[in-house]
Amino acid sequence: MRTWLAAIASVLAACGGSGGGRGAGDAAGARDGASVDTASGGDAARDAGSGSAAPIPTYPDSPTQTLTAPAGADPSGGWGIISALSADGLTLATFDRTHLYIYDRASGSAAFDASPTQTVTVPSVFDVGTGLTLTSDGSLLAVGGIANNTGALELLVFARDAAGSGFAATPQAIAAVSSYSEVGVAALTPGGDELATEGSGDDIIVLSRTAGSAFAPAPSQTIAPPAGASDFFPALASFAGDGTLAVSDLGGGSGIGAIDVYSPAAAGSSTLDATPIAIVAPAGMHAFADGVALRADGAELVESSNSPGHALIFANHAGSWVAGQMIAPPTGANSSFGVSVTVAGDGTLAVDDGGDIYIYEPTGR
Repeated sequence: MRTWLAAIASVLAACGGSGGGRGAGDAAGARDGASVDTASGGDAARDAGSGSAAPIPTYPDSPTQTLTAPAGADPSGGWGIISALSADGLTLATFDRTHLYIYDRASGSAAFDASPTQTVTVPSVFDVGTGLTLTSDGSLLAVGGIANNTGALELLVFARDAAGSGFAATPQAIAAVSSYSEVGVAALTPGGDELATEGSGDDIIVLSRTAGSAFAPAPSQTIAPPAGASDFFPALASFAGDGTLAVSDLGGGSGIGAIDVYSPAAAGSSTLDATPIAIVAPAGMHAFADGVALRADGAELVESSNSPGHALIFANHAGSWVAGQMIAPPTGANSSFGVSVTVAGDGTLAVDDGGDIYIYEPTGR
């Protein structure tokens, strides 16, 4: 099996120099999914669905803030490859191979602190390198990686202390995942009661917990890969507040990439329907779904890719995903812009390029 870690190896190499980007030929085991409306906004976007869904957000062409690697961070080791925003928009996290970097901003502020408010050293036996996710209020963080003493992939869950001053240095290590996890994909529900990752055979597994307790190592649900899924399924994942789960497949959509969206089997249910809706790339794209992020209210989904670099906004219109604005790399961004993306509940976006993190605020907010 080829993992997301292998898929971004070329990105890590490209961040410090020329070249980079993922072409369609980098993904094997292509899958053709059911297409959705991928109109570029305009009348198609306005007319889709019942008109009761949230409008497609509009973003400025240039980022409102750029975060750069702090002194001592290691961009070649992953800083700025993946970041995570809390739904309340007040916490952003990223990592390199040995540390987590936490950035905060005050409520109502448009800018995050330029320097991390906390740097968390991960256990020395753990090599950070896969999924990263935060709960709505930024009180819980989960990260996937490799247990170096065994070479197995597992998850660490860090909790912020009750006073809100920082994340505890000692995380919950979900060691049982290493017996059936192959990638370390990590996606927390906004409320923090469920955590999705990858199980054996490329299954998606969901771990559960009750408030204040640790996650149980035995999955509460297992979802098999959809028919025709590629070797890159699942890559990254993101939950909405109602339990909807979006999963990227770097080899889906005829090798270009695809996103599978799993909805709750019934309103209020924590069980996901095993048959997803597939979002495939609009015509003319060469790569799709390196990154995927769902807004907590489920009204917005953001896709990103670094070949060519972009972030593409989708709006949920009565269950149909309609493409809107495409954000192009800003001046000075490297060739890996779009390697991943994250979105807060207020629409704030963070787009990564493996060297910097670009923050976009919706216009008019």
